[in-house]
Amino acid sequence: MSSFVTYRTFTDPEEASALVQVLDHHKIPYRIDTARPPVDMSFDPDRTQERILIFVPQGCVVDADRAQETAVPSELDFDVGGHHFQDFSDEELLDVLYKSHEWNPADVLIARRLLADRGVEVSAEAIEEKKEQLAESMRQPVKGPFFLMAAGYLLSLLGGILGIALGWSFATMKERDPSGREFYKYDEGTRRDGRWMMGIGFVSALFWLFR
Repeated sequence: MSSFVTYRTFTDPEEASALVQVLDHHKIPYRIDTARPPVDMSFDPDRTQERILIFVPQGCVVDADRAQETAVPSELDFDVGGHHFQDFSDEELLDVLYKSHEWNPADVLIARRLLADRGVEVSAEAIEEKKEQLAESMRQPVKGPFFLMAAGYLLSLLGGILGIALGWSFATMKERDPSGREFYKYDEGTRRDGRWMMGIGFVSALFWLFR
């Protein structure tokens, strides 16, 4: 059995429950946990809100995606003329298909229908190829923001816990692409700086403690 990976994160218990029902129906293994978001340096205020995490085996991510789409009943049978997707361009609707993990399954099906109504055809193979290209781009590590790197070194020199925490974040933070594949958020240079921050922070803390 594949290792479990974070499949979806919710703040609404009803949405999480709906997904669990789909996974149960299709006999897809899952686990549920609740947690506050890990420390991140994005300063997003919403990160203080508790999340409901649903995990599935990494090998079942695609099956879970398909199960969600097939679980949407007769969305293709109603009039989508008033749906806000009606104002989307073809490129924006295609983006919904390519980033289906960011949308409700019903929205994905409506995007498919609108594209079909406009005569835009896209094969499942083309969608999967584009998804893989986007995932590959997502997996490219980024450089840590300069002002946070500078703050991390300064706080580490002062022996502060926050400096060590910043270093830990830069050195170890990982994310997952839509398929569940894990990757480091920051590039090797940033991770190296993060390790230096932790080391300097520990030494400085001892210095200020025992001087």
